This record gives sequence, C-alpha cells and structure tokens, in this order.
Amino acid sequence: MVAAPAAPAHAASLTTSQYEAQIVGSVNAARERAGLAPLTVSVKVATVARGWSQTMASSGSFRHNPSYASQMPSGWSAAGENVAYGYTTVGQYSPATIHENLMGSSGHRANILKSSYTHLGVGVAFVERGGKSYVYVTQNFGAYPAAAAPDGPTVSASTPFEQVVLTPDVTGDPYDDLFAVDSSGRLFTYAGRSDGSVRAVRSLGTGWSAYDVHAPGDWDGDGRADLVAVDGSGVLWLYRGAGGGAVGARTKIGHGWSSFRIIPAGDVNGDRAADLLAIDSAERLWLYPGDGRGGFRARLQVGNGWGGFVLHAAGDLTRDGRADIVGIDEAGRLFFYAGRGKGYFRQRVQVGHGWSGYTFTSGGDVNADGLGDLVGRDPQGRLWFYAGRQGGTFAMKTQIGRGW
Repeated sequence: MVAAPAAPAHAASLTTSQYEAQIVGSVNAARERAGLAPLTVSVKVATVARGWSQTMASSGSFRHNPSYASQMPSGWSAAGENVAYGYTTVGQYSPATIHENLMGSSGHRANILKSSYTHLGVGVAFVERGGKSYVYVTQNFGAYPAAAAPDGPTVSASTPFEQVVLTPDVTGDPYDDLFAVDSSGRLFTYAGRSDGSVRAVRSLGTGWSAYDVHAPGDWDGDGRADLVAVDGSGVLWLYRGAGGGAVGARTKIGHGWSSFRIIPAGDVNGDRAADLLAIDSAERLWLYPGDGRGGFRARLQVGNGWGGFVLHAAGDLTRDGRADIVGIDEAGRLFFYAGRGKGYFRQRVQVGHGWSGYTFTSGGDVNADGLGDLVGRDPQGRLWFYAGRQGGTFAMKTQIGRGW
C-alpha cells in the first residue's frame, strides 16, 4: 500500500537509525493497543526495506517494490509492504506523522495490525531536492514460523551467564536491551520490553569468554548502539552495531586496558559523544572522551581513591542535562554521584544499603522514561530490574528473569 504525505511536520533531526527505531516503536505501540503481539525486528527484512527506500530517494519515484516478496528471507507464509514519504522546507519530517498517515489508510493499517505477522523490517532514506527535505520510508512485514525465523532460529543459552551487560537499544524497537555471555562463551542479544523484562533474540557467536564486554551506546556516531570488548592481552575492540541486535566486524581502538575497570558512562562531558570512565590500578578515575567517530580524545583524570567501588552509569537522574553515576562500596552501600559537567562529579550521597551479593549492570534506560536504570543478578541467578528515580534513587526491584 502507498501513503501520500499530509501537511509538512517538523521534528528534531534524527539519524536514520533513530528514525527507523521510532517507526518500529509506533508500529508495536499500535499493535499493543490492539491487543496484538509486537513484531520482531529482522536485520534481513530491514535490508530489503532499506534498499527500496534508497531506490525511491535516489530516483525520486514513489511506488512499491515489485520484487519485495522474492527479496524477503525465505520461509514466510505471508508478506506485506507499506511505503510512505514526506517532505518539509524546514527541519525534518516527523516519523510520528508518517505513522499517523499510514494508520489513516485502511490498507496500511491492515498491514500494521495483521495478527499473523511476526517480523518487521523498516528502511528510511533522506534526500534534499528542490529546496525540500524528503524522507522515504518502507515497512516490510512477514509471517515466519519459529523454525524459519529470518535471522536464524534462537539458540538456547547455557546458564549461568558469565556476563550480563545492559545496553542502549540495539534491536531498533526502541527499548534498551541486554548482551549476555553464557557459560559456553556464546554472546547473545536479549531484547528489552516496556515492563523491563527481556526476550531472547539471537546468538552472536562463540569465543566470548576471553573478552570483557561493555556497551557504551553509539560509539562511532552512526546512530546505532555498539559494543566494545577487552581481550586477554588488553586490546580494546569496537564491534559496530549492525541493527536488529547484531554487531559487525571488530576494529582495534586501544591497547593496555588489562589493568582498568571500565564504566560505559554515556556522554559525561557534554559533547554529544559517548565516553568511557575507567579506574586504574592506582585507584584513579579517568575520563576517556569518545570522539564520536569510533576513537578517543585525550584522557582526563577526574578523581582519586576510587578503589573498592563498583561504578555504574545512571543516565541523567537529576534532569540537569548531565550524566550521573552510582557506586556500590564493599559494605553494600549505594552512593549517588551527580555529574557537574566536563567529566567531573559532585560529592557522593548515600541513597541505599544492602546492595551486596548482586552483580549489576547499567548504561540504559530500560523502561524509556528518560532515567537510567539498573539490572541486577542475585546469587540464585534471578534477574531483577531497578527503575531509576529522579534524584539518584531506585524503585523497588522487579523480577524479570531466572536461571541467569
């Protein structure tokens, strides 16, 4: 089906991946309101959608892909396509308006709300033409039985997990997710849900027991969340996000990291690029500013005496536009450190106690409320979600998994 544009609508400038994620989020929100299961984002289906959106943008034509059914991954029992576009002379055409236009058409709405569909791929392309900013959007839908999942069947993990790492959204849905390394050394992506729970998405390969895995967000500035990992010799590797929960080939971005404890802290210095914090063997806290292109700027020492603490990113828990952190000391006390800009933090404030015995991960906003959250694993292998509250505290824990 084809959607024509309504009146121009303006929005803050989004990257291609962010725009795609908002479209996916709108689709699944509409399905949730209709009592339907959410669609799983497929990398392979999205590749078809992206290719056609780029074709429309390059040619200036607006029509269906006549070959999408044959280009979709095999194994589907039903498939469909929506295409839409919009343009504006100022700013960027809003993804919310694209979705409203699609839902206002009976044919498009039927595709979005078709109960048999299980997978979705969204492709977006931008182009400037004739003094106007155009966006072209393609949605490809497929109904796939579990045995014919377009990105391969989900592999069961061997538990308990060696590492569990909270990451900003890597599946494009727009909830934050988990990376997990199982006891066999396989890396998995688990997609987050609005209630803080997770579901298995895919296995990303073997041999990860030798790596210390971290999720800094969008490290290279392409709009997709990435993964960084330190190997046994202290080499720091970047694995660029590939969409749909996958990661691409690695790139070496540092060495000598064996003696550091890394904290993926988000944008600490306010330059709109993701950063790393790290504690060295002398208990000094360092800021490693990301350059937004996959590398670092010169490091800056931002503290001393940080031994005995396990630090976690907290997002912006004070709503002042600065990244904050929380720390747990050896006595199980929880401390909040409000960011004060340029990589430095204010004097700590104790906000909790009794936090011993858990392994925690942070670095994401799981429930999409704008505040950083924590996910913790207890000694019994149960997984717990702690929603962040403004001011540096956390809500009562909610169990979101077991057998971890």
